Amino acid sequence: MKFCCGSTPSVLISVLLAALANTPSIVCAQTVTGKVVGISDGDTITLLTAGNRQLKVRLDGIDAPENGQEFSAVSKQALSSLVGGKVVSLEVSGTDRYERILGTVIHEGRNVNLLMVRAGYAWHYVKYSDDPALAEAEAAARAEGRGLWAGFNPISPWDYRALKRKPQDASGGYWLNSSSGVRHNSSCKWFGQTSRGRPSGPDEGKACGICGGRE
Repeated sequence: MKFCCGSTPSVLISVLLAALANTPSIVCAQTVTGKVVGISDGDTITLLTAGNRQLKVRLDGIDAPENGQEFSAVSKQALSSLVGGKVVSLEVSGTDRYERILGTVIHEGRNVNLLMVRAGYAWHYVKYSDDPALAEAEAAARAEGRGLWAGFNPISPWDYRALKRKPQDASGGYWLNSSSGVRHNSSCKWFGQTSRGRPSGPDEGKACGICGGRE
C-alpha cells in the first residue's frame, strides 16, 4: 500500500525534551498527513487521515515493550505525550504481515521513531532495521541510563514474544525472576512473565512455590 505526498509526569517530559535536543530533523519525502487518534503501545498509533480514514501505523525500525511487559505503560505514555491528539506526517515505508502501515512519524520536524529510542522508551528493531541512527540512539540511551535502561537489563520485546509462544507443556528451560530470585519451569504460568528476568539453569535462585522450579 502506498500513499503520496494527557497528562504526563514532569520527569517524563524532561527526559523527552533532553532526547529531543539531540535528535536531528529530517526532510520527508513521500508522506501522508493525519491526526493521531489512538496509541496502542510505544510503537503503534492510529492515524486519522483525509476522508476520516483510520490507518493503523507501526513505527518502522523500533520495537517497544509488549502490553503486559514491565515498562510498557511508560513507553505508551511517552509516545502519547509526543504525538497523542496531534497532527503528524508519516513517511511510509511499506506494510507489515499484520497489514499495518510501516513508516516514520514526523512531528514538528522531528523523527519520533528515533526520539523514542533515544529517550530509552523503545529498542532499535535490529531484525528488521539496519539504520545506523537508530543503533546509535539505542547505544546512547543505554550508556546514559535513559528510560527502560535506568537500573536494570530489560528483556527485549522479541525475546518476550518468543517466550510467550513457547508451548506450556514443553520440557527444558527455566526462567529466573531477577527481582524475586524465584525460578520457574516452562510449564509455570509465571514463566517469562516479567521483563526483569532471564533464562536460567535448574539450580539457580529459589524454586517457585507453584511449579517447584523443576521439570
